[in-house]
Amino acid sequence: MKSLFKRLFRGNKENQPLTYGEAKELARDKTEDVRRDLASRADVEPEILYFLTTDPSAEVRRRIAANKATPVQADLLLARDTDQEVRGDLA
Repeated sequence: MKSLFKRLFRGNKENQPLTYGEAKELARDKTEDVRRDLASRADVEPEILYFLTTDPSAEVRRRIAANKATPVQADLLLARDTDQEVRGDLA
């Protein structure tokens, strides 16, 4: 798990993207900082970004809204987000 966090926060030497399993594990992490940083990455599978649209943290949802890799289906959910800043970042 420690090496997984290193890859998230510092990248790895080979600059390889996270695997689907790694991203899935990080998306379920209890630490908001981990989910927030994951939501900002362009190499995360669209399904993971879509999953994070329901994150309890508005900051995580804001990062999803600002991420160019976020799928259109997620944008539809974020357009109805309860947080005005999330909707603003999407626009």
